[in-house]
Amino acid sequence: MSQLERNTKAEHVTRLEKGIEDAQVQLEYAKMKLAEATNNNDGQAMVEAQTLWQNAQDQVRRLNGLKEKADYELRNPQQPSIDPQIQK
Repeated sequence: MSQLERNTKAEHVTRLEKGIEDAQVQLEYAKMKLAEATNNNDGQAMVEAQTLWQNAQDQVRRLNGLKEKADYELRNPQQPSIDPQIQK
């Protein structure tokens, strides 16, 4: 049972890592769009690019936090608590 749980947590970490990579690609895309809007003096495109950039940054931060938590749980598995009555 604990091995299955560890495998599930490891898969979760892998999915989070993929999500972080995707969010970082979105972040780079937003930076590129922001530079493009700046070079073209396009205020509307700049606002849109800044929104994309902020959303991508938030996503990277959120996923990194989830990954850190999942990594911690994977390294420090919790022992299931057994009711003392059942243990007797």
